[in-house]
Amino acid sequence: MKIQLIALVFSALFLGCNTMPFIKYHTTFKDGKFPKADAKYISKANDIHWVGYDVNYYDLKLDVNPDKKFIDGSMTIRFKANEDIDNILVDLHRDLKVNKIVYNQSKEVKWKHKKDVLTVLLNEKAKINLMSELEIFYSGKPPKLLDKGPVHWKKDSLDNHWVTSITQGIGAHWIIPCKYDLEDEADSTKISITVPQGLVAVSNGQLVAQRVSSGKETFEWKVTNSINVYNLSFNVGKFKHLELPYESGGKSQKLHFYVLDYHYKKAQTYFNQCKDILQYFEGLYGPYPYWNDEFKIVESPLPKGVGMEHQSAIVVGLSYKNTFVDYSSVLIHEIAHEWWGNSLSVTDYGDIWLHEGFATYNEALFMEHMYGKDMYFKILNFQKRGIHNQRPILKPSGVNYNSFVSSKDGDIYSKGSMLLHTLRYQMSDDALFFDMLASFYKKNQYKGVRTNDFLAHVNAYTGSDYTWLFDPYLKNYKIPELYYKIDNKNNNRNKVSLNYKWVGVGNEFKLDLNVIHNSDTLRLRPTTSLQSIELKDNNTVEFDRNNGYVNFVNGTL
Repeated sequence: MKIQLIALVFSALFLGCNTMPFIKYHTTFKDGKFPKADAKYISKANDIHWVGYDVNYYDLKLDVNPDKKFIDGSMTIRFKANEDIDNILVDLHRDLKVNKIVYNQSKEVKWKHKKDVLTVLLNEKAKINLMSELEIFYSGKPPKLLDKGPVHWKKDSLDNHWVTSITQGIGAHWIIPCKYDLEDEADSTKISITVPQGLVAVSNGQLVAQRVSSGKETFEWKVTNSINVYNLSFNVGKFKHLELPYESGGKSQKLHFYVLDYHYKKAQTYFNQCKDILQYFEGLYGPYPYWNDEFKIVESPLPKGVGMEHQSAIVVGLSYKNTFVDYSSVLIHEIAHEWWGNSLSVTDYGDIWLHEGFATYNEALFMEHMYGKDMYFKILNFQKRGIHNQRPILKPSGVNYNSFVSSKDGDIYSKGSMLLHTLRYQMSDDALFFDMLASFYKKNQYKGVRTNDFLAHVNAYTGSDYTWLFDPYLKNYKIPELYYKIDNKNNNRNKVSLNYKWVGVGNEFKLDLNVIHNSDTLRLRPTTSLQSIELKDNNTVEFDRNNGYVNFVNGTL
């Protein structure tokens, strides 16, 4: 999500505290610098009343009123205390009003709601290793930030309500009471959305019940797998349900699509591409991880070409036109996230490049699979043009860093992809590279990971230490530069000297590069010290620019 600084600052005058947490991501003008961490979040993250319990189950009941842009309902949080605690901290945006809290299904308890933290005062301690339960009744209008969320209240072209929620980066507490901690996923979740009769409510998981009462209809969805709290979402619209057959591992499955009713006909053919995408990723990484929760895509009022990988309920803004030949880049990207981001997911927002970089790189891999290596390089070069190189892609940890506000942080997508491409090139063994990716995924399926876990796996699997490669691309904002010069001594065009060295990296950096000379390809290993080789015929000397993500500088050394 990209928001221009001038618009954000202007809006801060009207939105006040709601907007202020996001200003910092835009106002650090010096390249390479991160905004200051949120001291309030760090304090909460060290509070036993927040870290001292683990969420086991969420049960969200929500009445969505699109006319008033209002939500009213309750969230049941089942949790296990890691030690005896007399109160707990729950995340909930300050604009949402708490009406009542019931502890263990029987006792109303008191609370304090300050800023975006809800302190629940238990009238008896939650005992260590025992399950306890809170039901928080709340209501209100979710805060609005430049029409960017967390709830997009829109109308379709026939003036029907069309709504979607999206909270990645800003936090699920903008619409629901929860523990907003990527490391603490509920083991299962139930989501019941009530809407005016005639509209359809779609959420994560499988639809297990529908009820009509007093002009309203409730849609009950059940998620049987663990799920990132920011993936919990709801969608409301005049949807029509489309099913397409698919075979996975010899078993018949169904692909589910909820589309605007007047797009149903074109959707029947458009979404057939999902079969190819799923088939490729299943062959590469293993079965789609959520067949017991469905594969589902929901047409969303998000801008065209924008999507969000809500687990088992992907939302996309659709033009019904393909961006990559016969395929949609947003569909490839968001489907890849079911493996890289949902099943395997990071436990800290500082490592979010592992989600976005992998999903972006899988766009190039899929297109290579369908159309060959030239298309792979074409996609990578397209991605490369959008890289800013203004902040490192490995973000500060322990502060809930939001990489989805400023374009300076957007390199988690394409620069993350280019790091993986550069690693593949340096390994120079595709079978080993793809086995390494698949084994990392399979080892960490349904688990949380950090960047160091991936680096350790790469090193162990290859038998080589690639820290020298990862550090410059993850921790520096500038990329390695190769300074080079072709020296034509004595004006002898048949004999030249190619001089070269790395700049902006440490002495340990040892990325190989290919030089194309006549019909030959020479593999060089530059260092930070000046090196030179003699070549014949300088008319056909050039570096292979597809080697990896580096900047070539031709000039004086």
